[in-house]
Amino acid sequence: MSQPLHLKYRPQRLVDLVGQNLIRDCLTVALNQNQIAPAYLFYGPRGTGKTSTARILAKSLNCLKREGPTATPCGECGTCRSIANGSALDVIEIDAASHGGVEDARELVQSSQLSPAQSRYKVVILDECHMLTTQAQNALLKVIEEPPLRVVFILATTEPHKVLPTISSRCLTFEFRPLSAKALKAYLGRIAQAEGIAITGDGIEAMAKLCQGGLRDALQLLAKVALLDSDEVDGPQVYAMTGQVGGHQVLPVLESVLSRAVLELLQRARTLIETGHTPMELHLALLAVYHDLMVVKQTPKAESLLSGPLSPSQLEPLAGSLSLEQIYQSLEVLGESERQLRFSPNPQPWLEVVLMKLMPETVITPRPLPSDALSCTEVWEQVLAQAQPKAQGILKRYCQLSHLDVDRGKATLIVDQCRQNTLVKHKAKVEALLEQVLGQPVRLKLQITDPVGV
Repeated sequence: MSQPLHLKYRPQRLVDLVGQNLIRDCLTVALNQNQIAPAYLFYGPRGTGKTSTARILAKSLNCLKREGPTATPCGECGTCRSIANGSALDVIEIDAASHGGVEDARELVQSSQLSPAQSRYKVVILDECHMLTTQAQNALLKVIEEPPLRVVFILATTEPHKVLPTISSRCLTFEFRPLSAKALKAYLGRIAQAEGIAITGDGIEAMAKLCQGGLRDALQLLAKVALLDSDEVDGPQVYAMTGQVGGHQVLPVLESVLSRAVLELLQRARTLIETGHTPMELHLALLAVYHDLMVVKQTPKAESLLSGPLSPSQLEPLAGSLSLEQIYQSLEVLGESERQLRFSPNPQPWLEVVLMKLMPETVITPRPLPSDALSCTEVWEQVLAQAQPKAQGILKRYCQLSHLDVDRGKATLIVDQCRQNTLVKHKAKVEALLEQVLGQPVRLKLQITDPVGV
């Protein structure tokens, strides 16, 4: 049985923590200076490293190959290995979701009075500590404030506001923040390369956006991506696999909104719903896009602030066609309608009302990018520059862009007949590359011919 990626790549030392630099540095200094607190509170969103850090801290306190607490546990001694596999006698890990009663707390207080059997410190890790009842938290209050010698409590929670102030005030508190998209993309890229998972840059970016800063979620999504039957997974495939509305789906809807094409807009929205997307999913995708339009409108170079499914090249012509006031009005419409969509027993009519309200008073034609003046050769060179090395070699040798009509969103690609099957299979990927360069949807026609690249 293969090991899940989120366990295989679980950090084993403080230096291995991803995206939590402040916590790493603070705990490193504390361990090197032997300043060990009696109780810690780790809080933050799921999958950001709270429980992993608690286990690392337990190893750092008890590594047998070091004379005292250390920021670099060996990971090889019996204590380090037993903590890693959950069998250490002196490291008690409790899931408060299933052991949150007052009797469980009293039993824990009694067991904490015993000295460590094999290690320097007895470490008690209370996962999801907000699930402890009020009575259980009060029962633990005294022992957390003044624990017995060589006993350390580590509390972890996703909901710190549910922890009694009398508990949290007695702990050294660290906030685990969601990872940035930049950190997630870099990490996922390294893991994908190490595991031999073929995925495009926009596929990595899609995963980073969808996981909303959760590293464990990102690794589990990467494991699902590895199961796809594809030479190279791209962004649209990632969105399709997760059931979320991707950029290739929301962009046509938005263009219908701006052009006031009512029938086309309703048809596209209903097609998305009929293929399994909920009205709320489309609403959230539109909200993210309008947020990004606001960002692009005011700070064109702030790509790191974008969180929606559209790329900067797709957002720029849309932002150039809308005023800031129009973007704000659309954001207000989306904000006011969220409750109706979320709680209505029949949200589809509400979604259609929202889409109608988003329509501008006059038809807006997205401002074309400067690329519409480029020749086919120049556009194709930009496409090749965006492609992955393997795809780049095939496209450069066996394909040639022969016709481009930016106004109508049409293009013709000459394809060597010996690569016909490959290009037909991956036509959508080539279209996505063209759309990325041109910043608008493109319908690609394949023209099969005799060898062109030989």
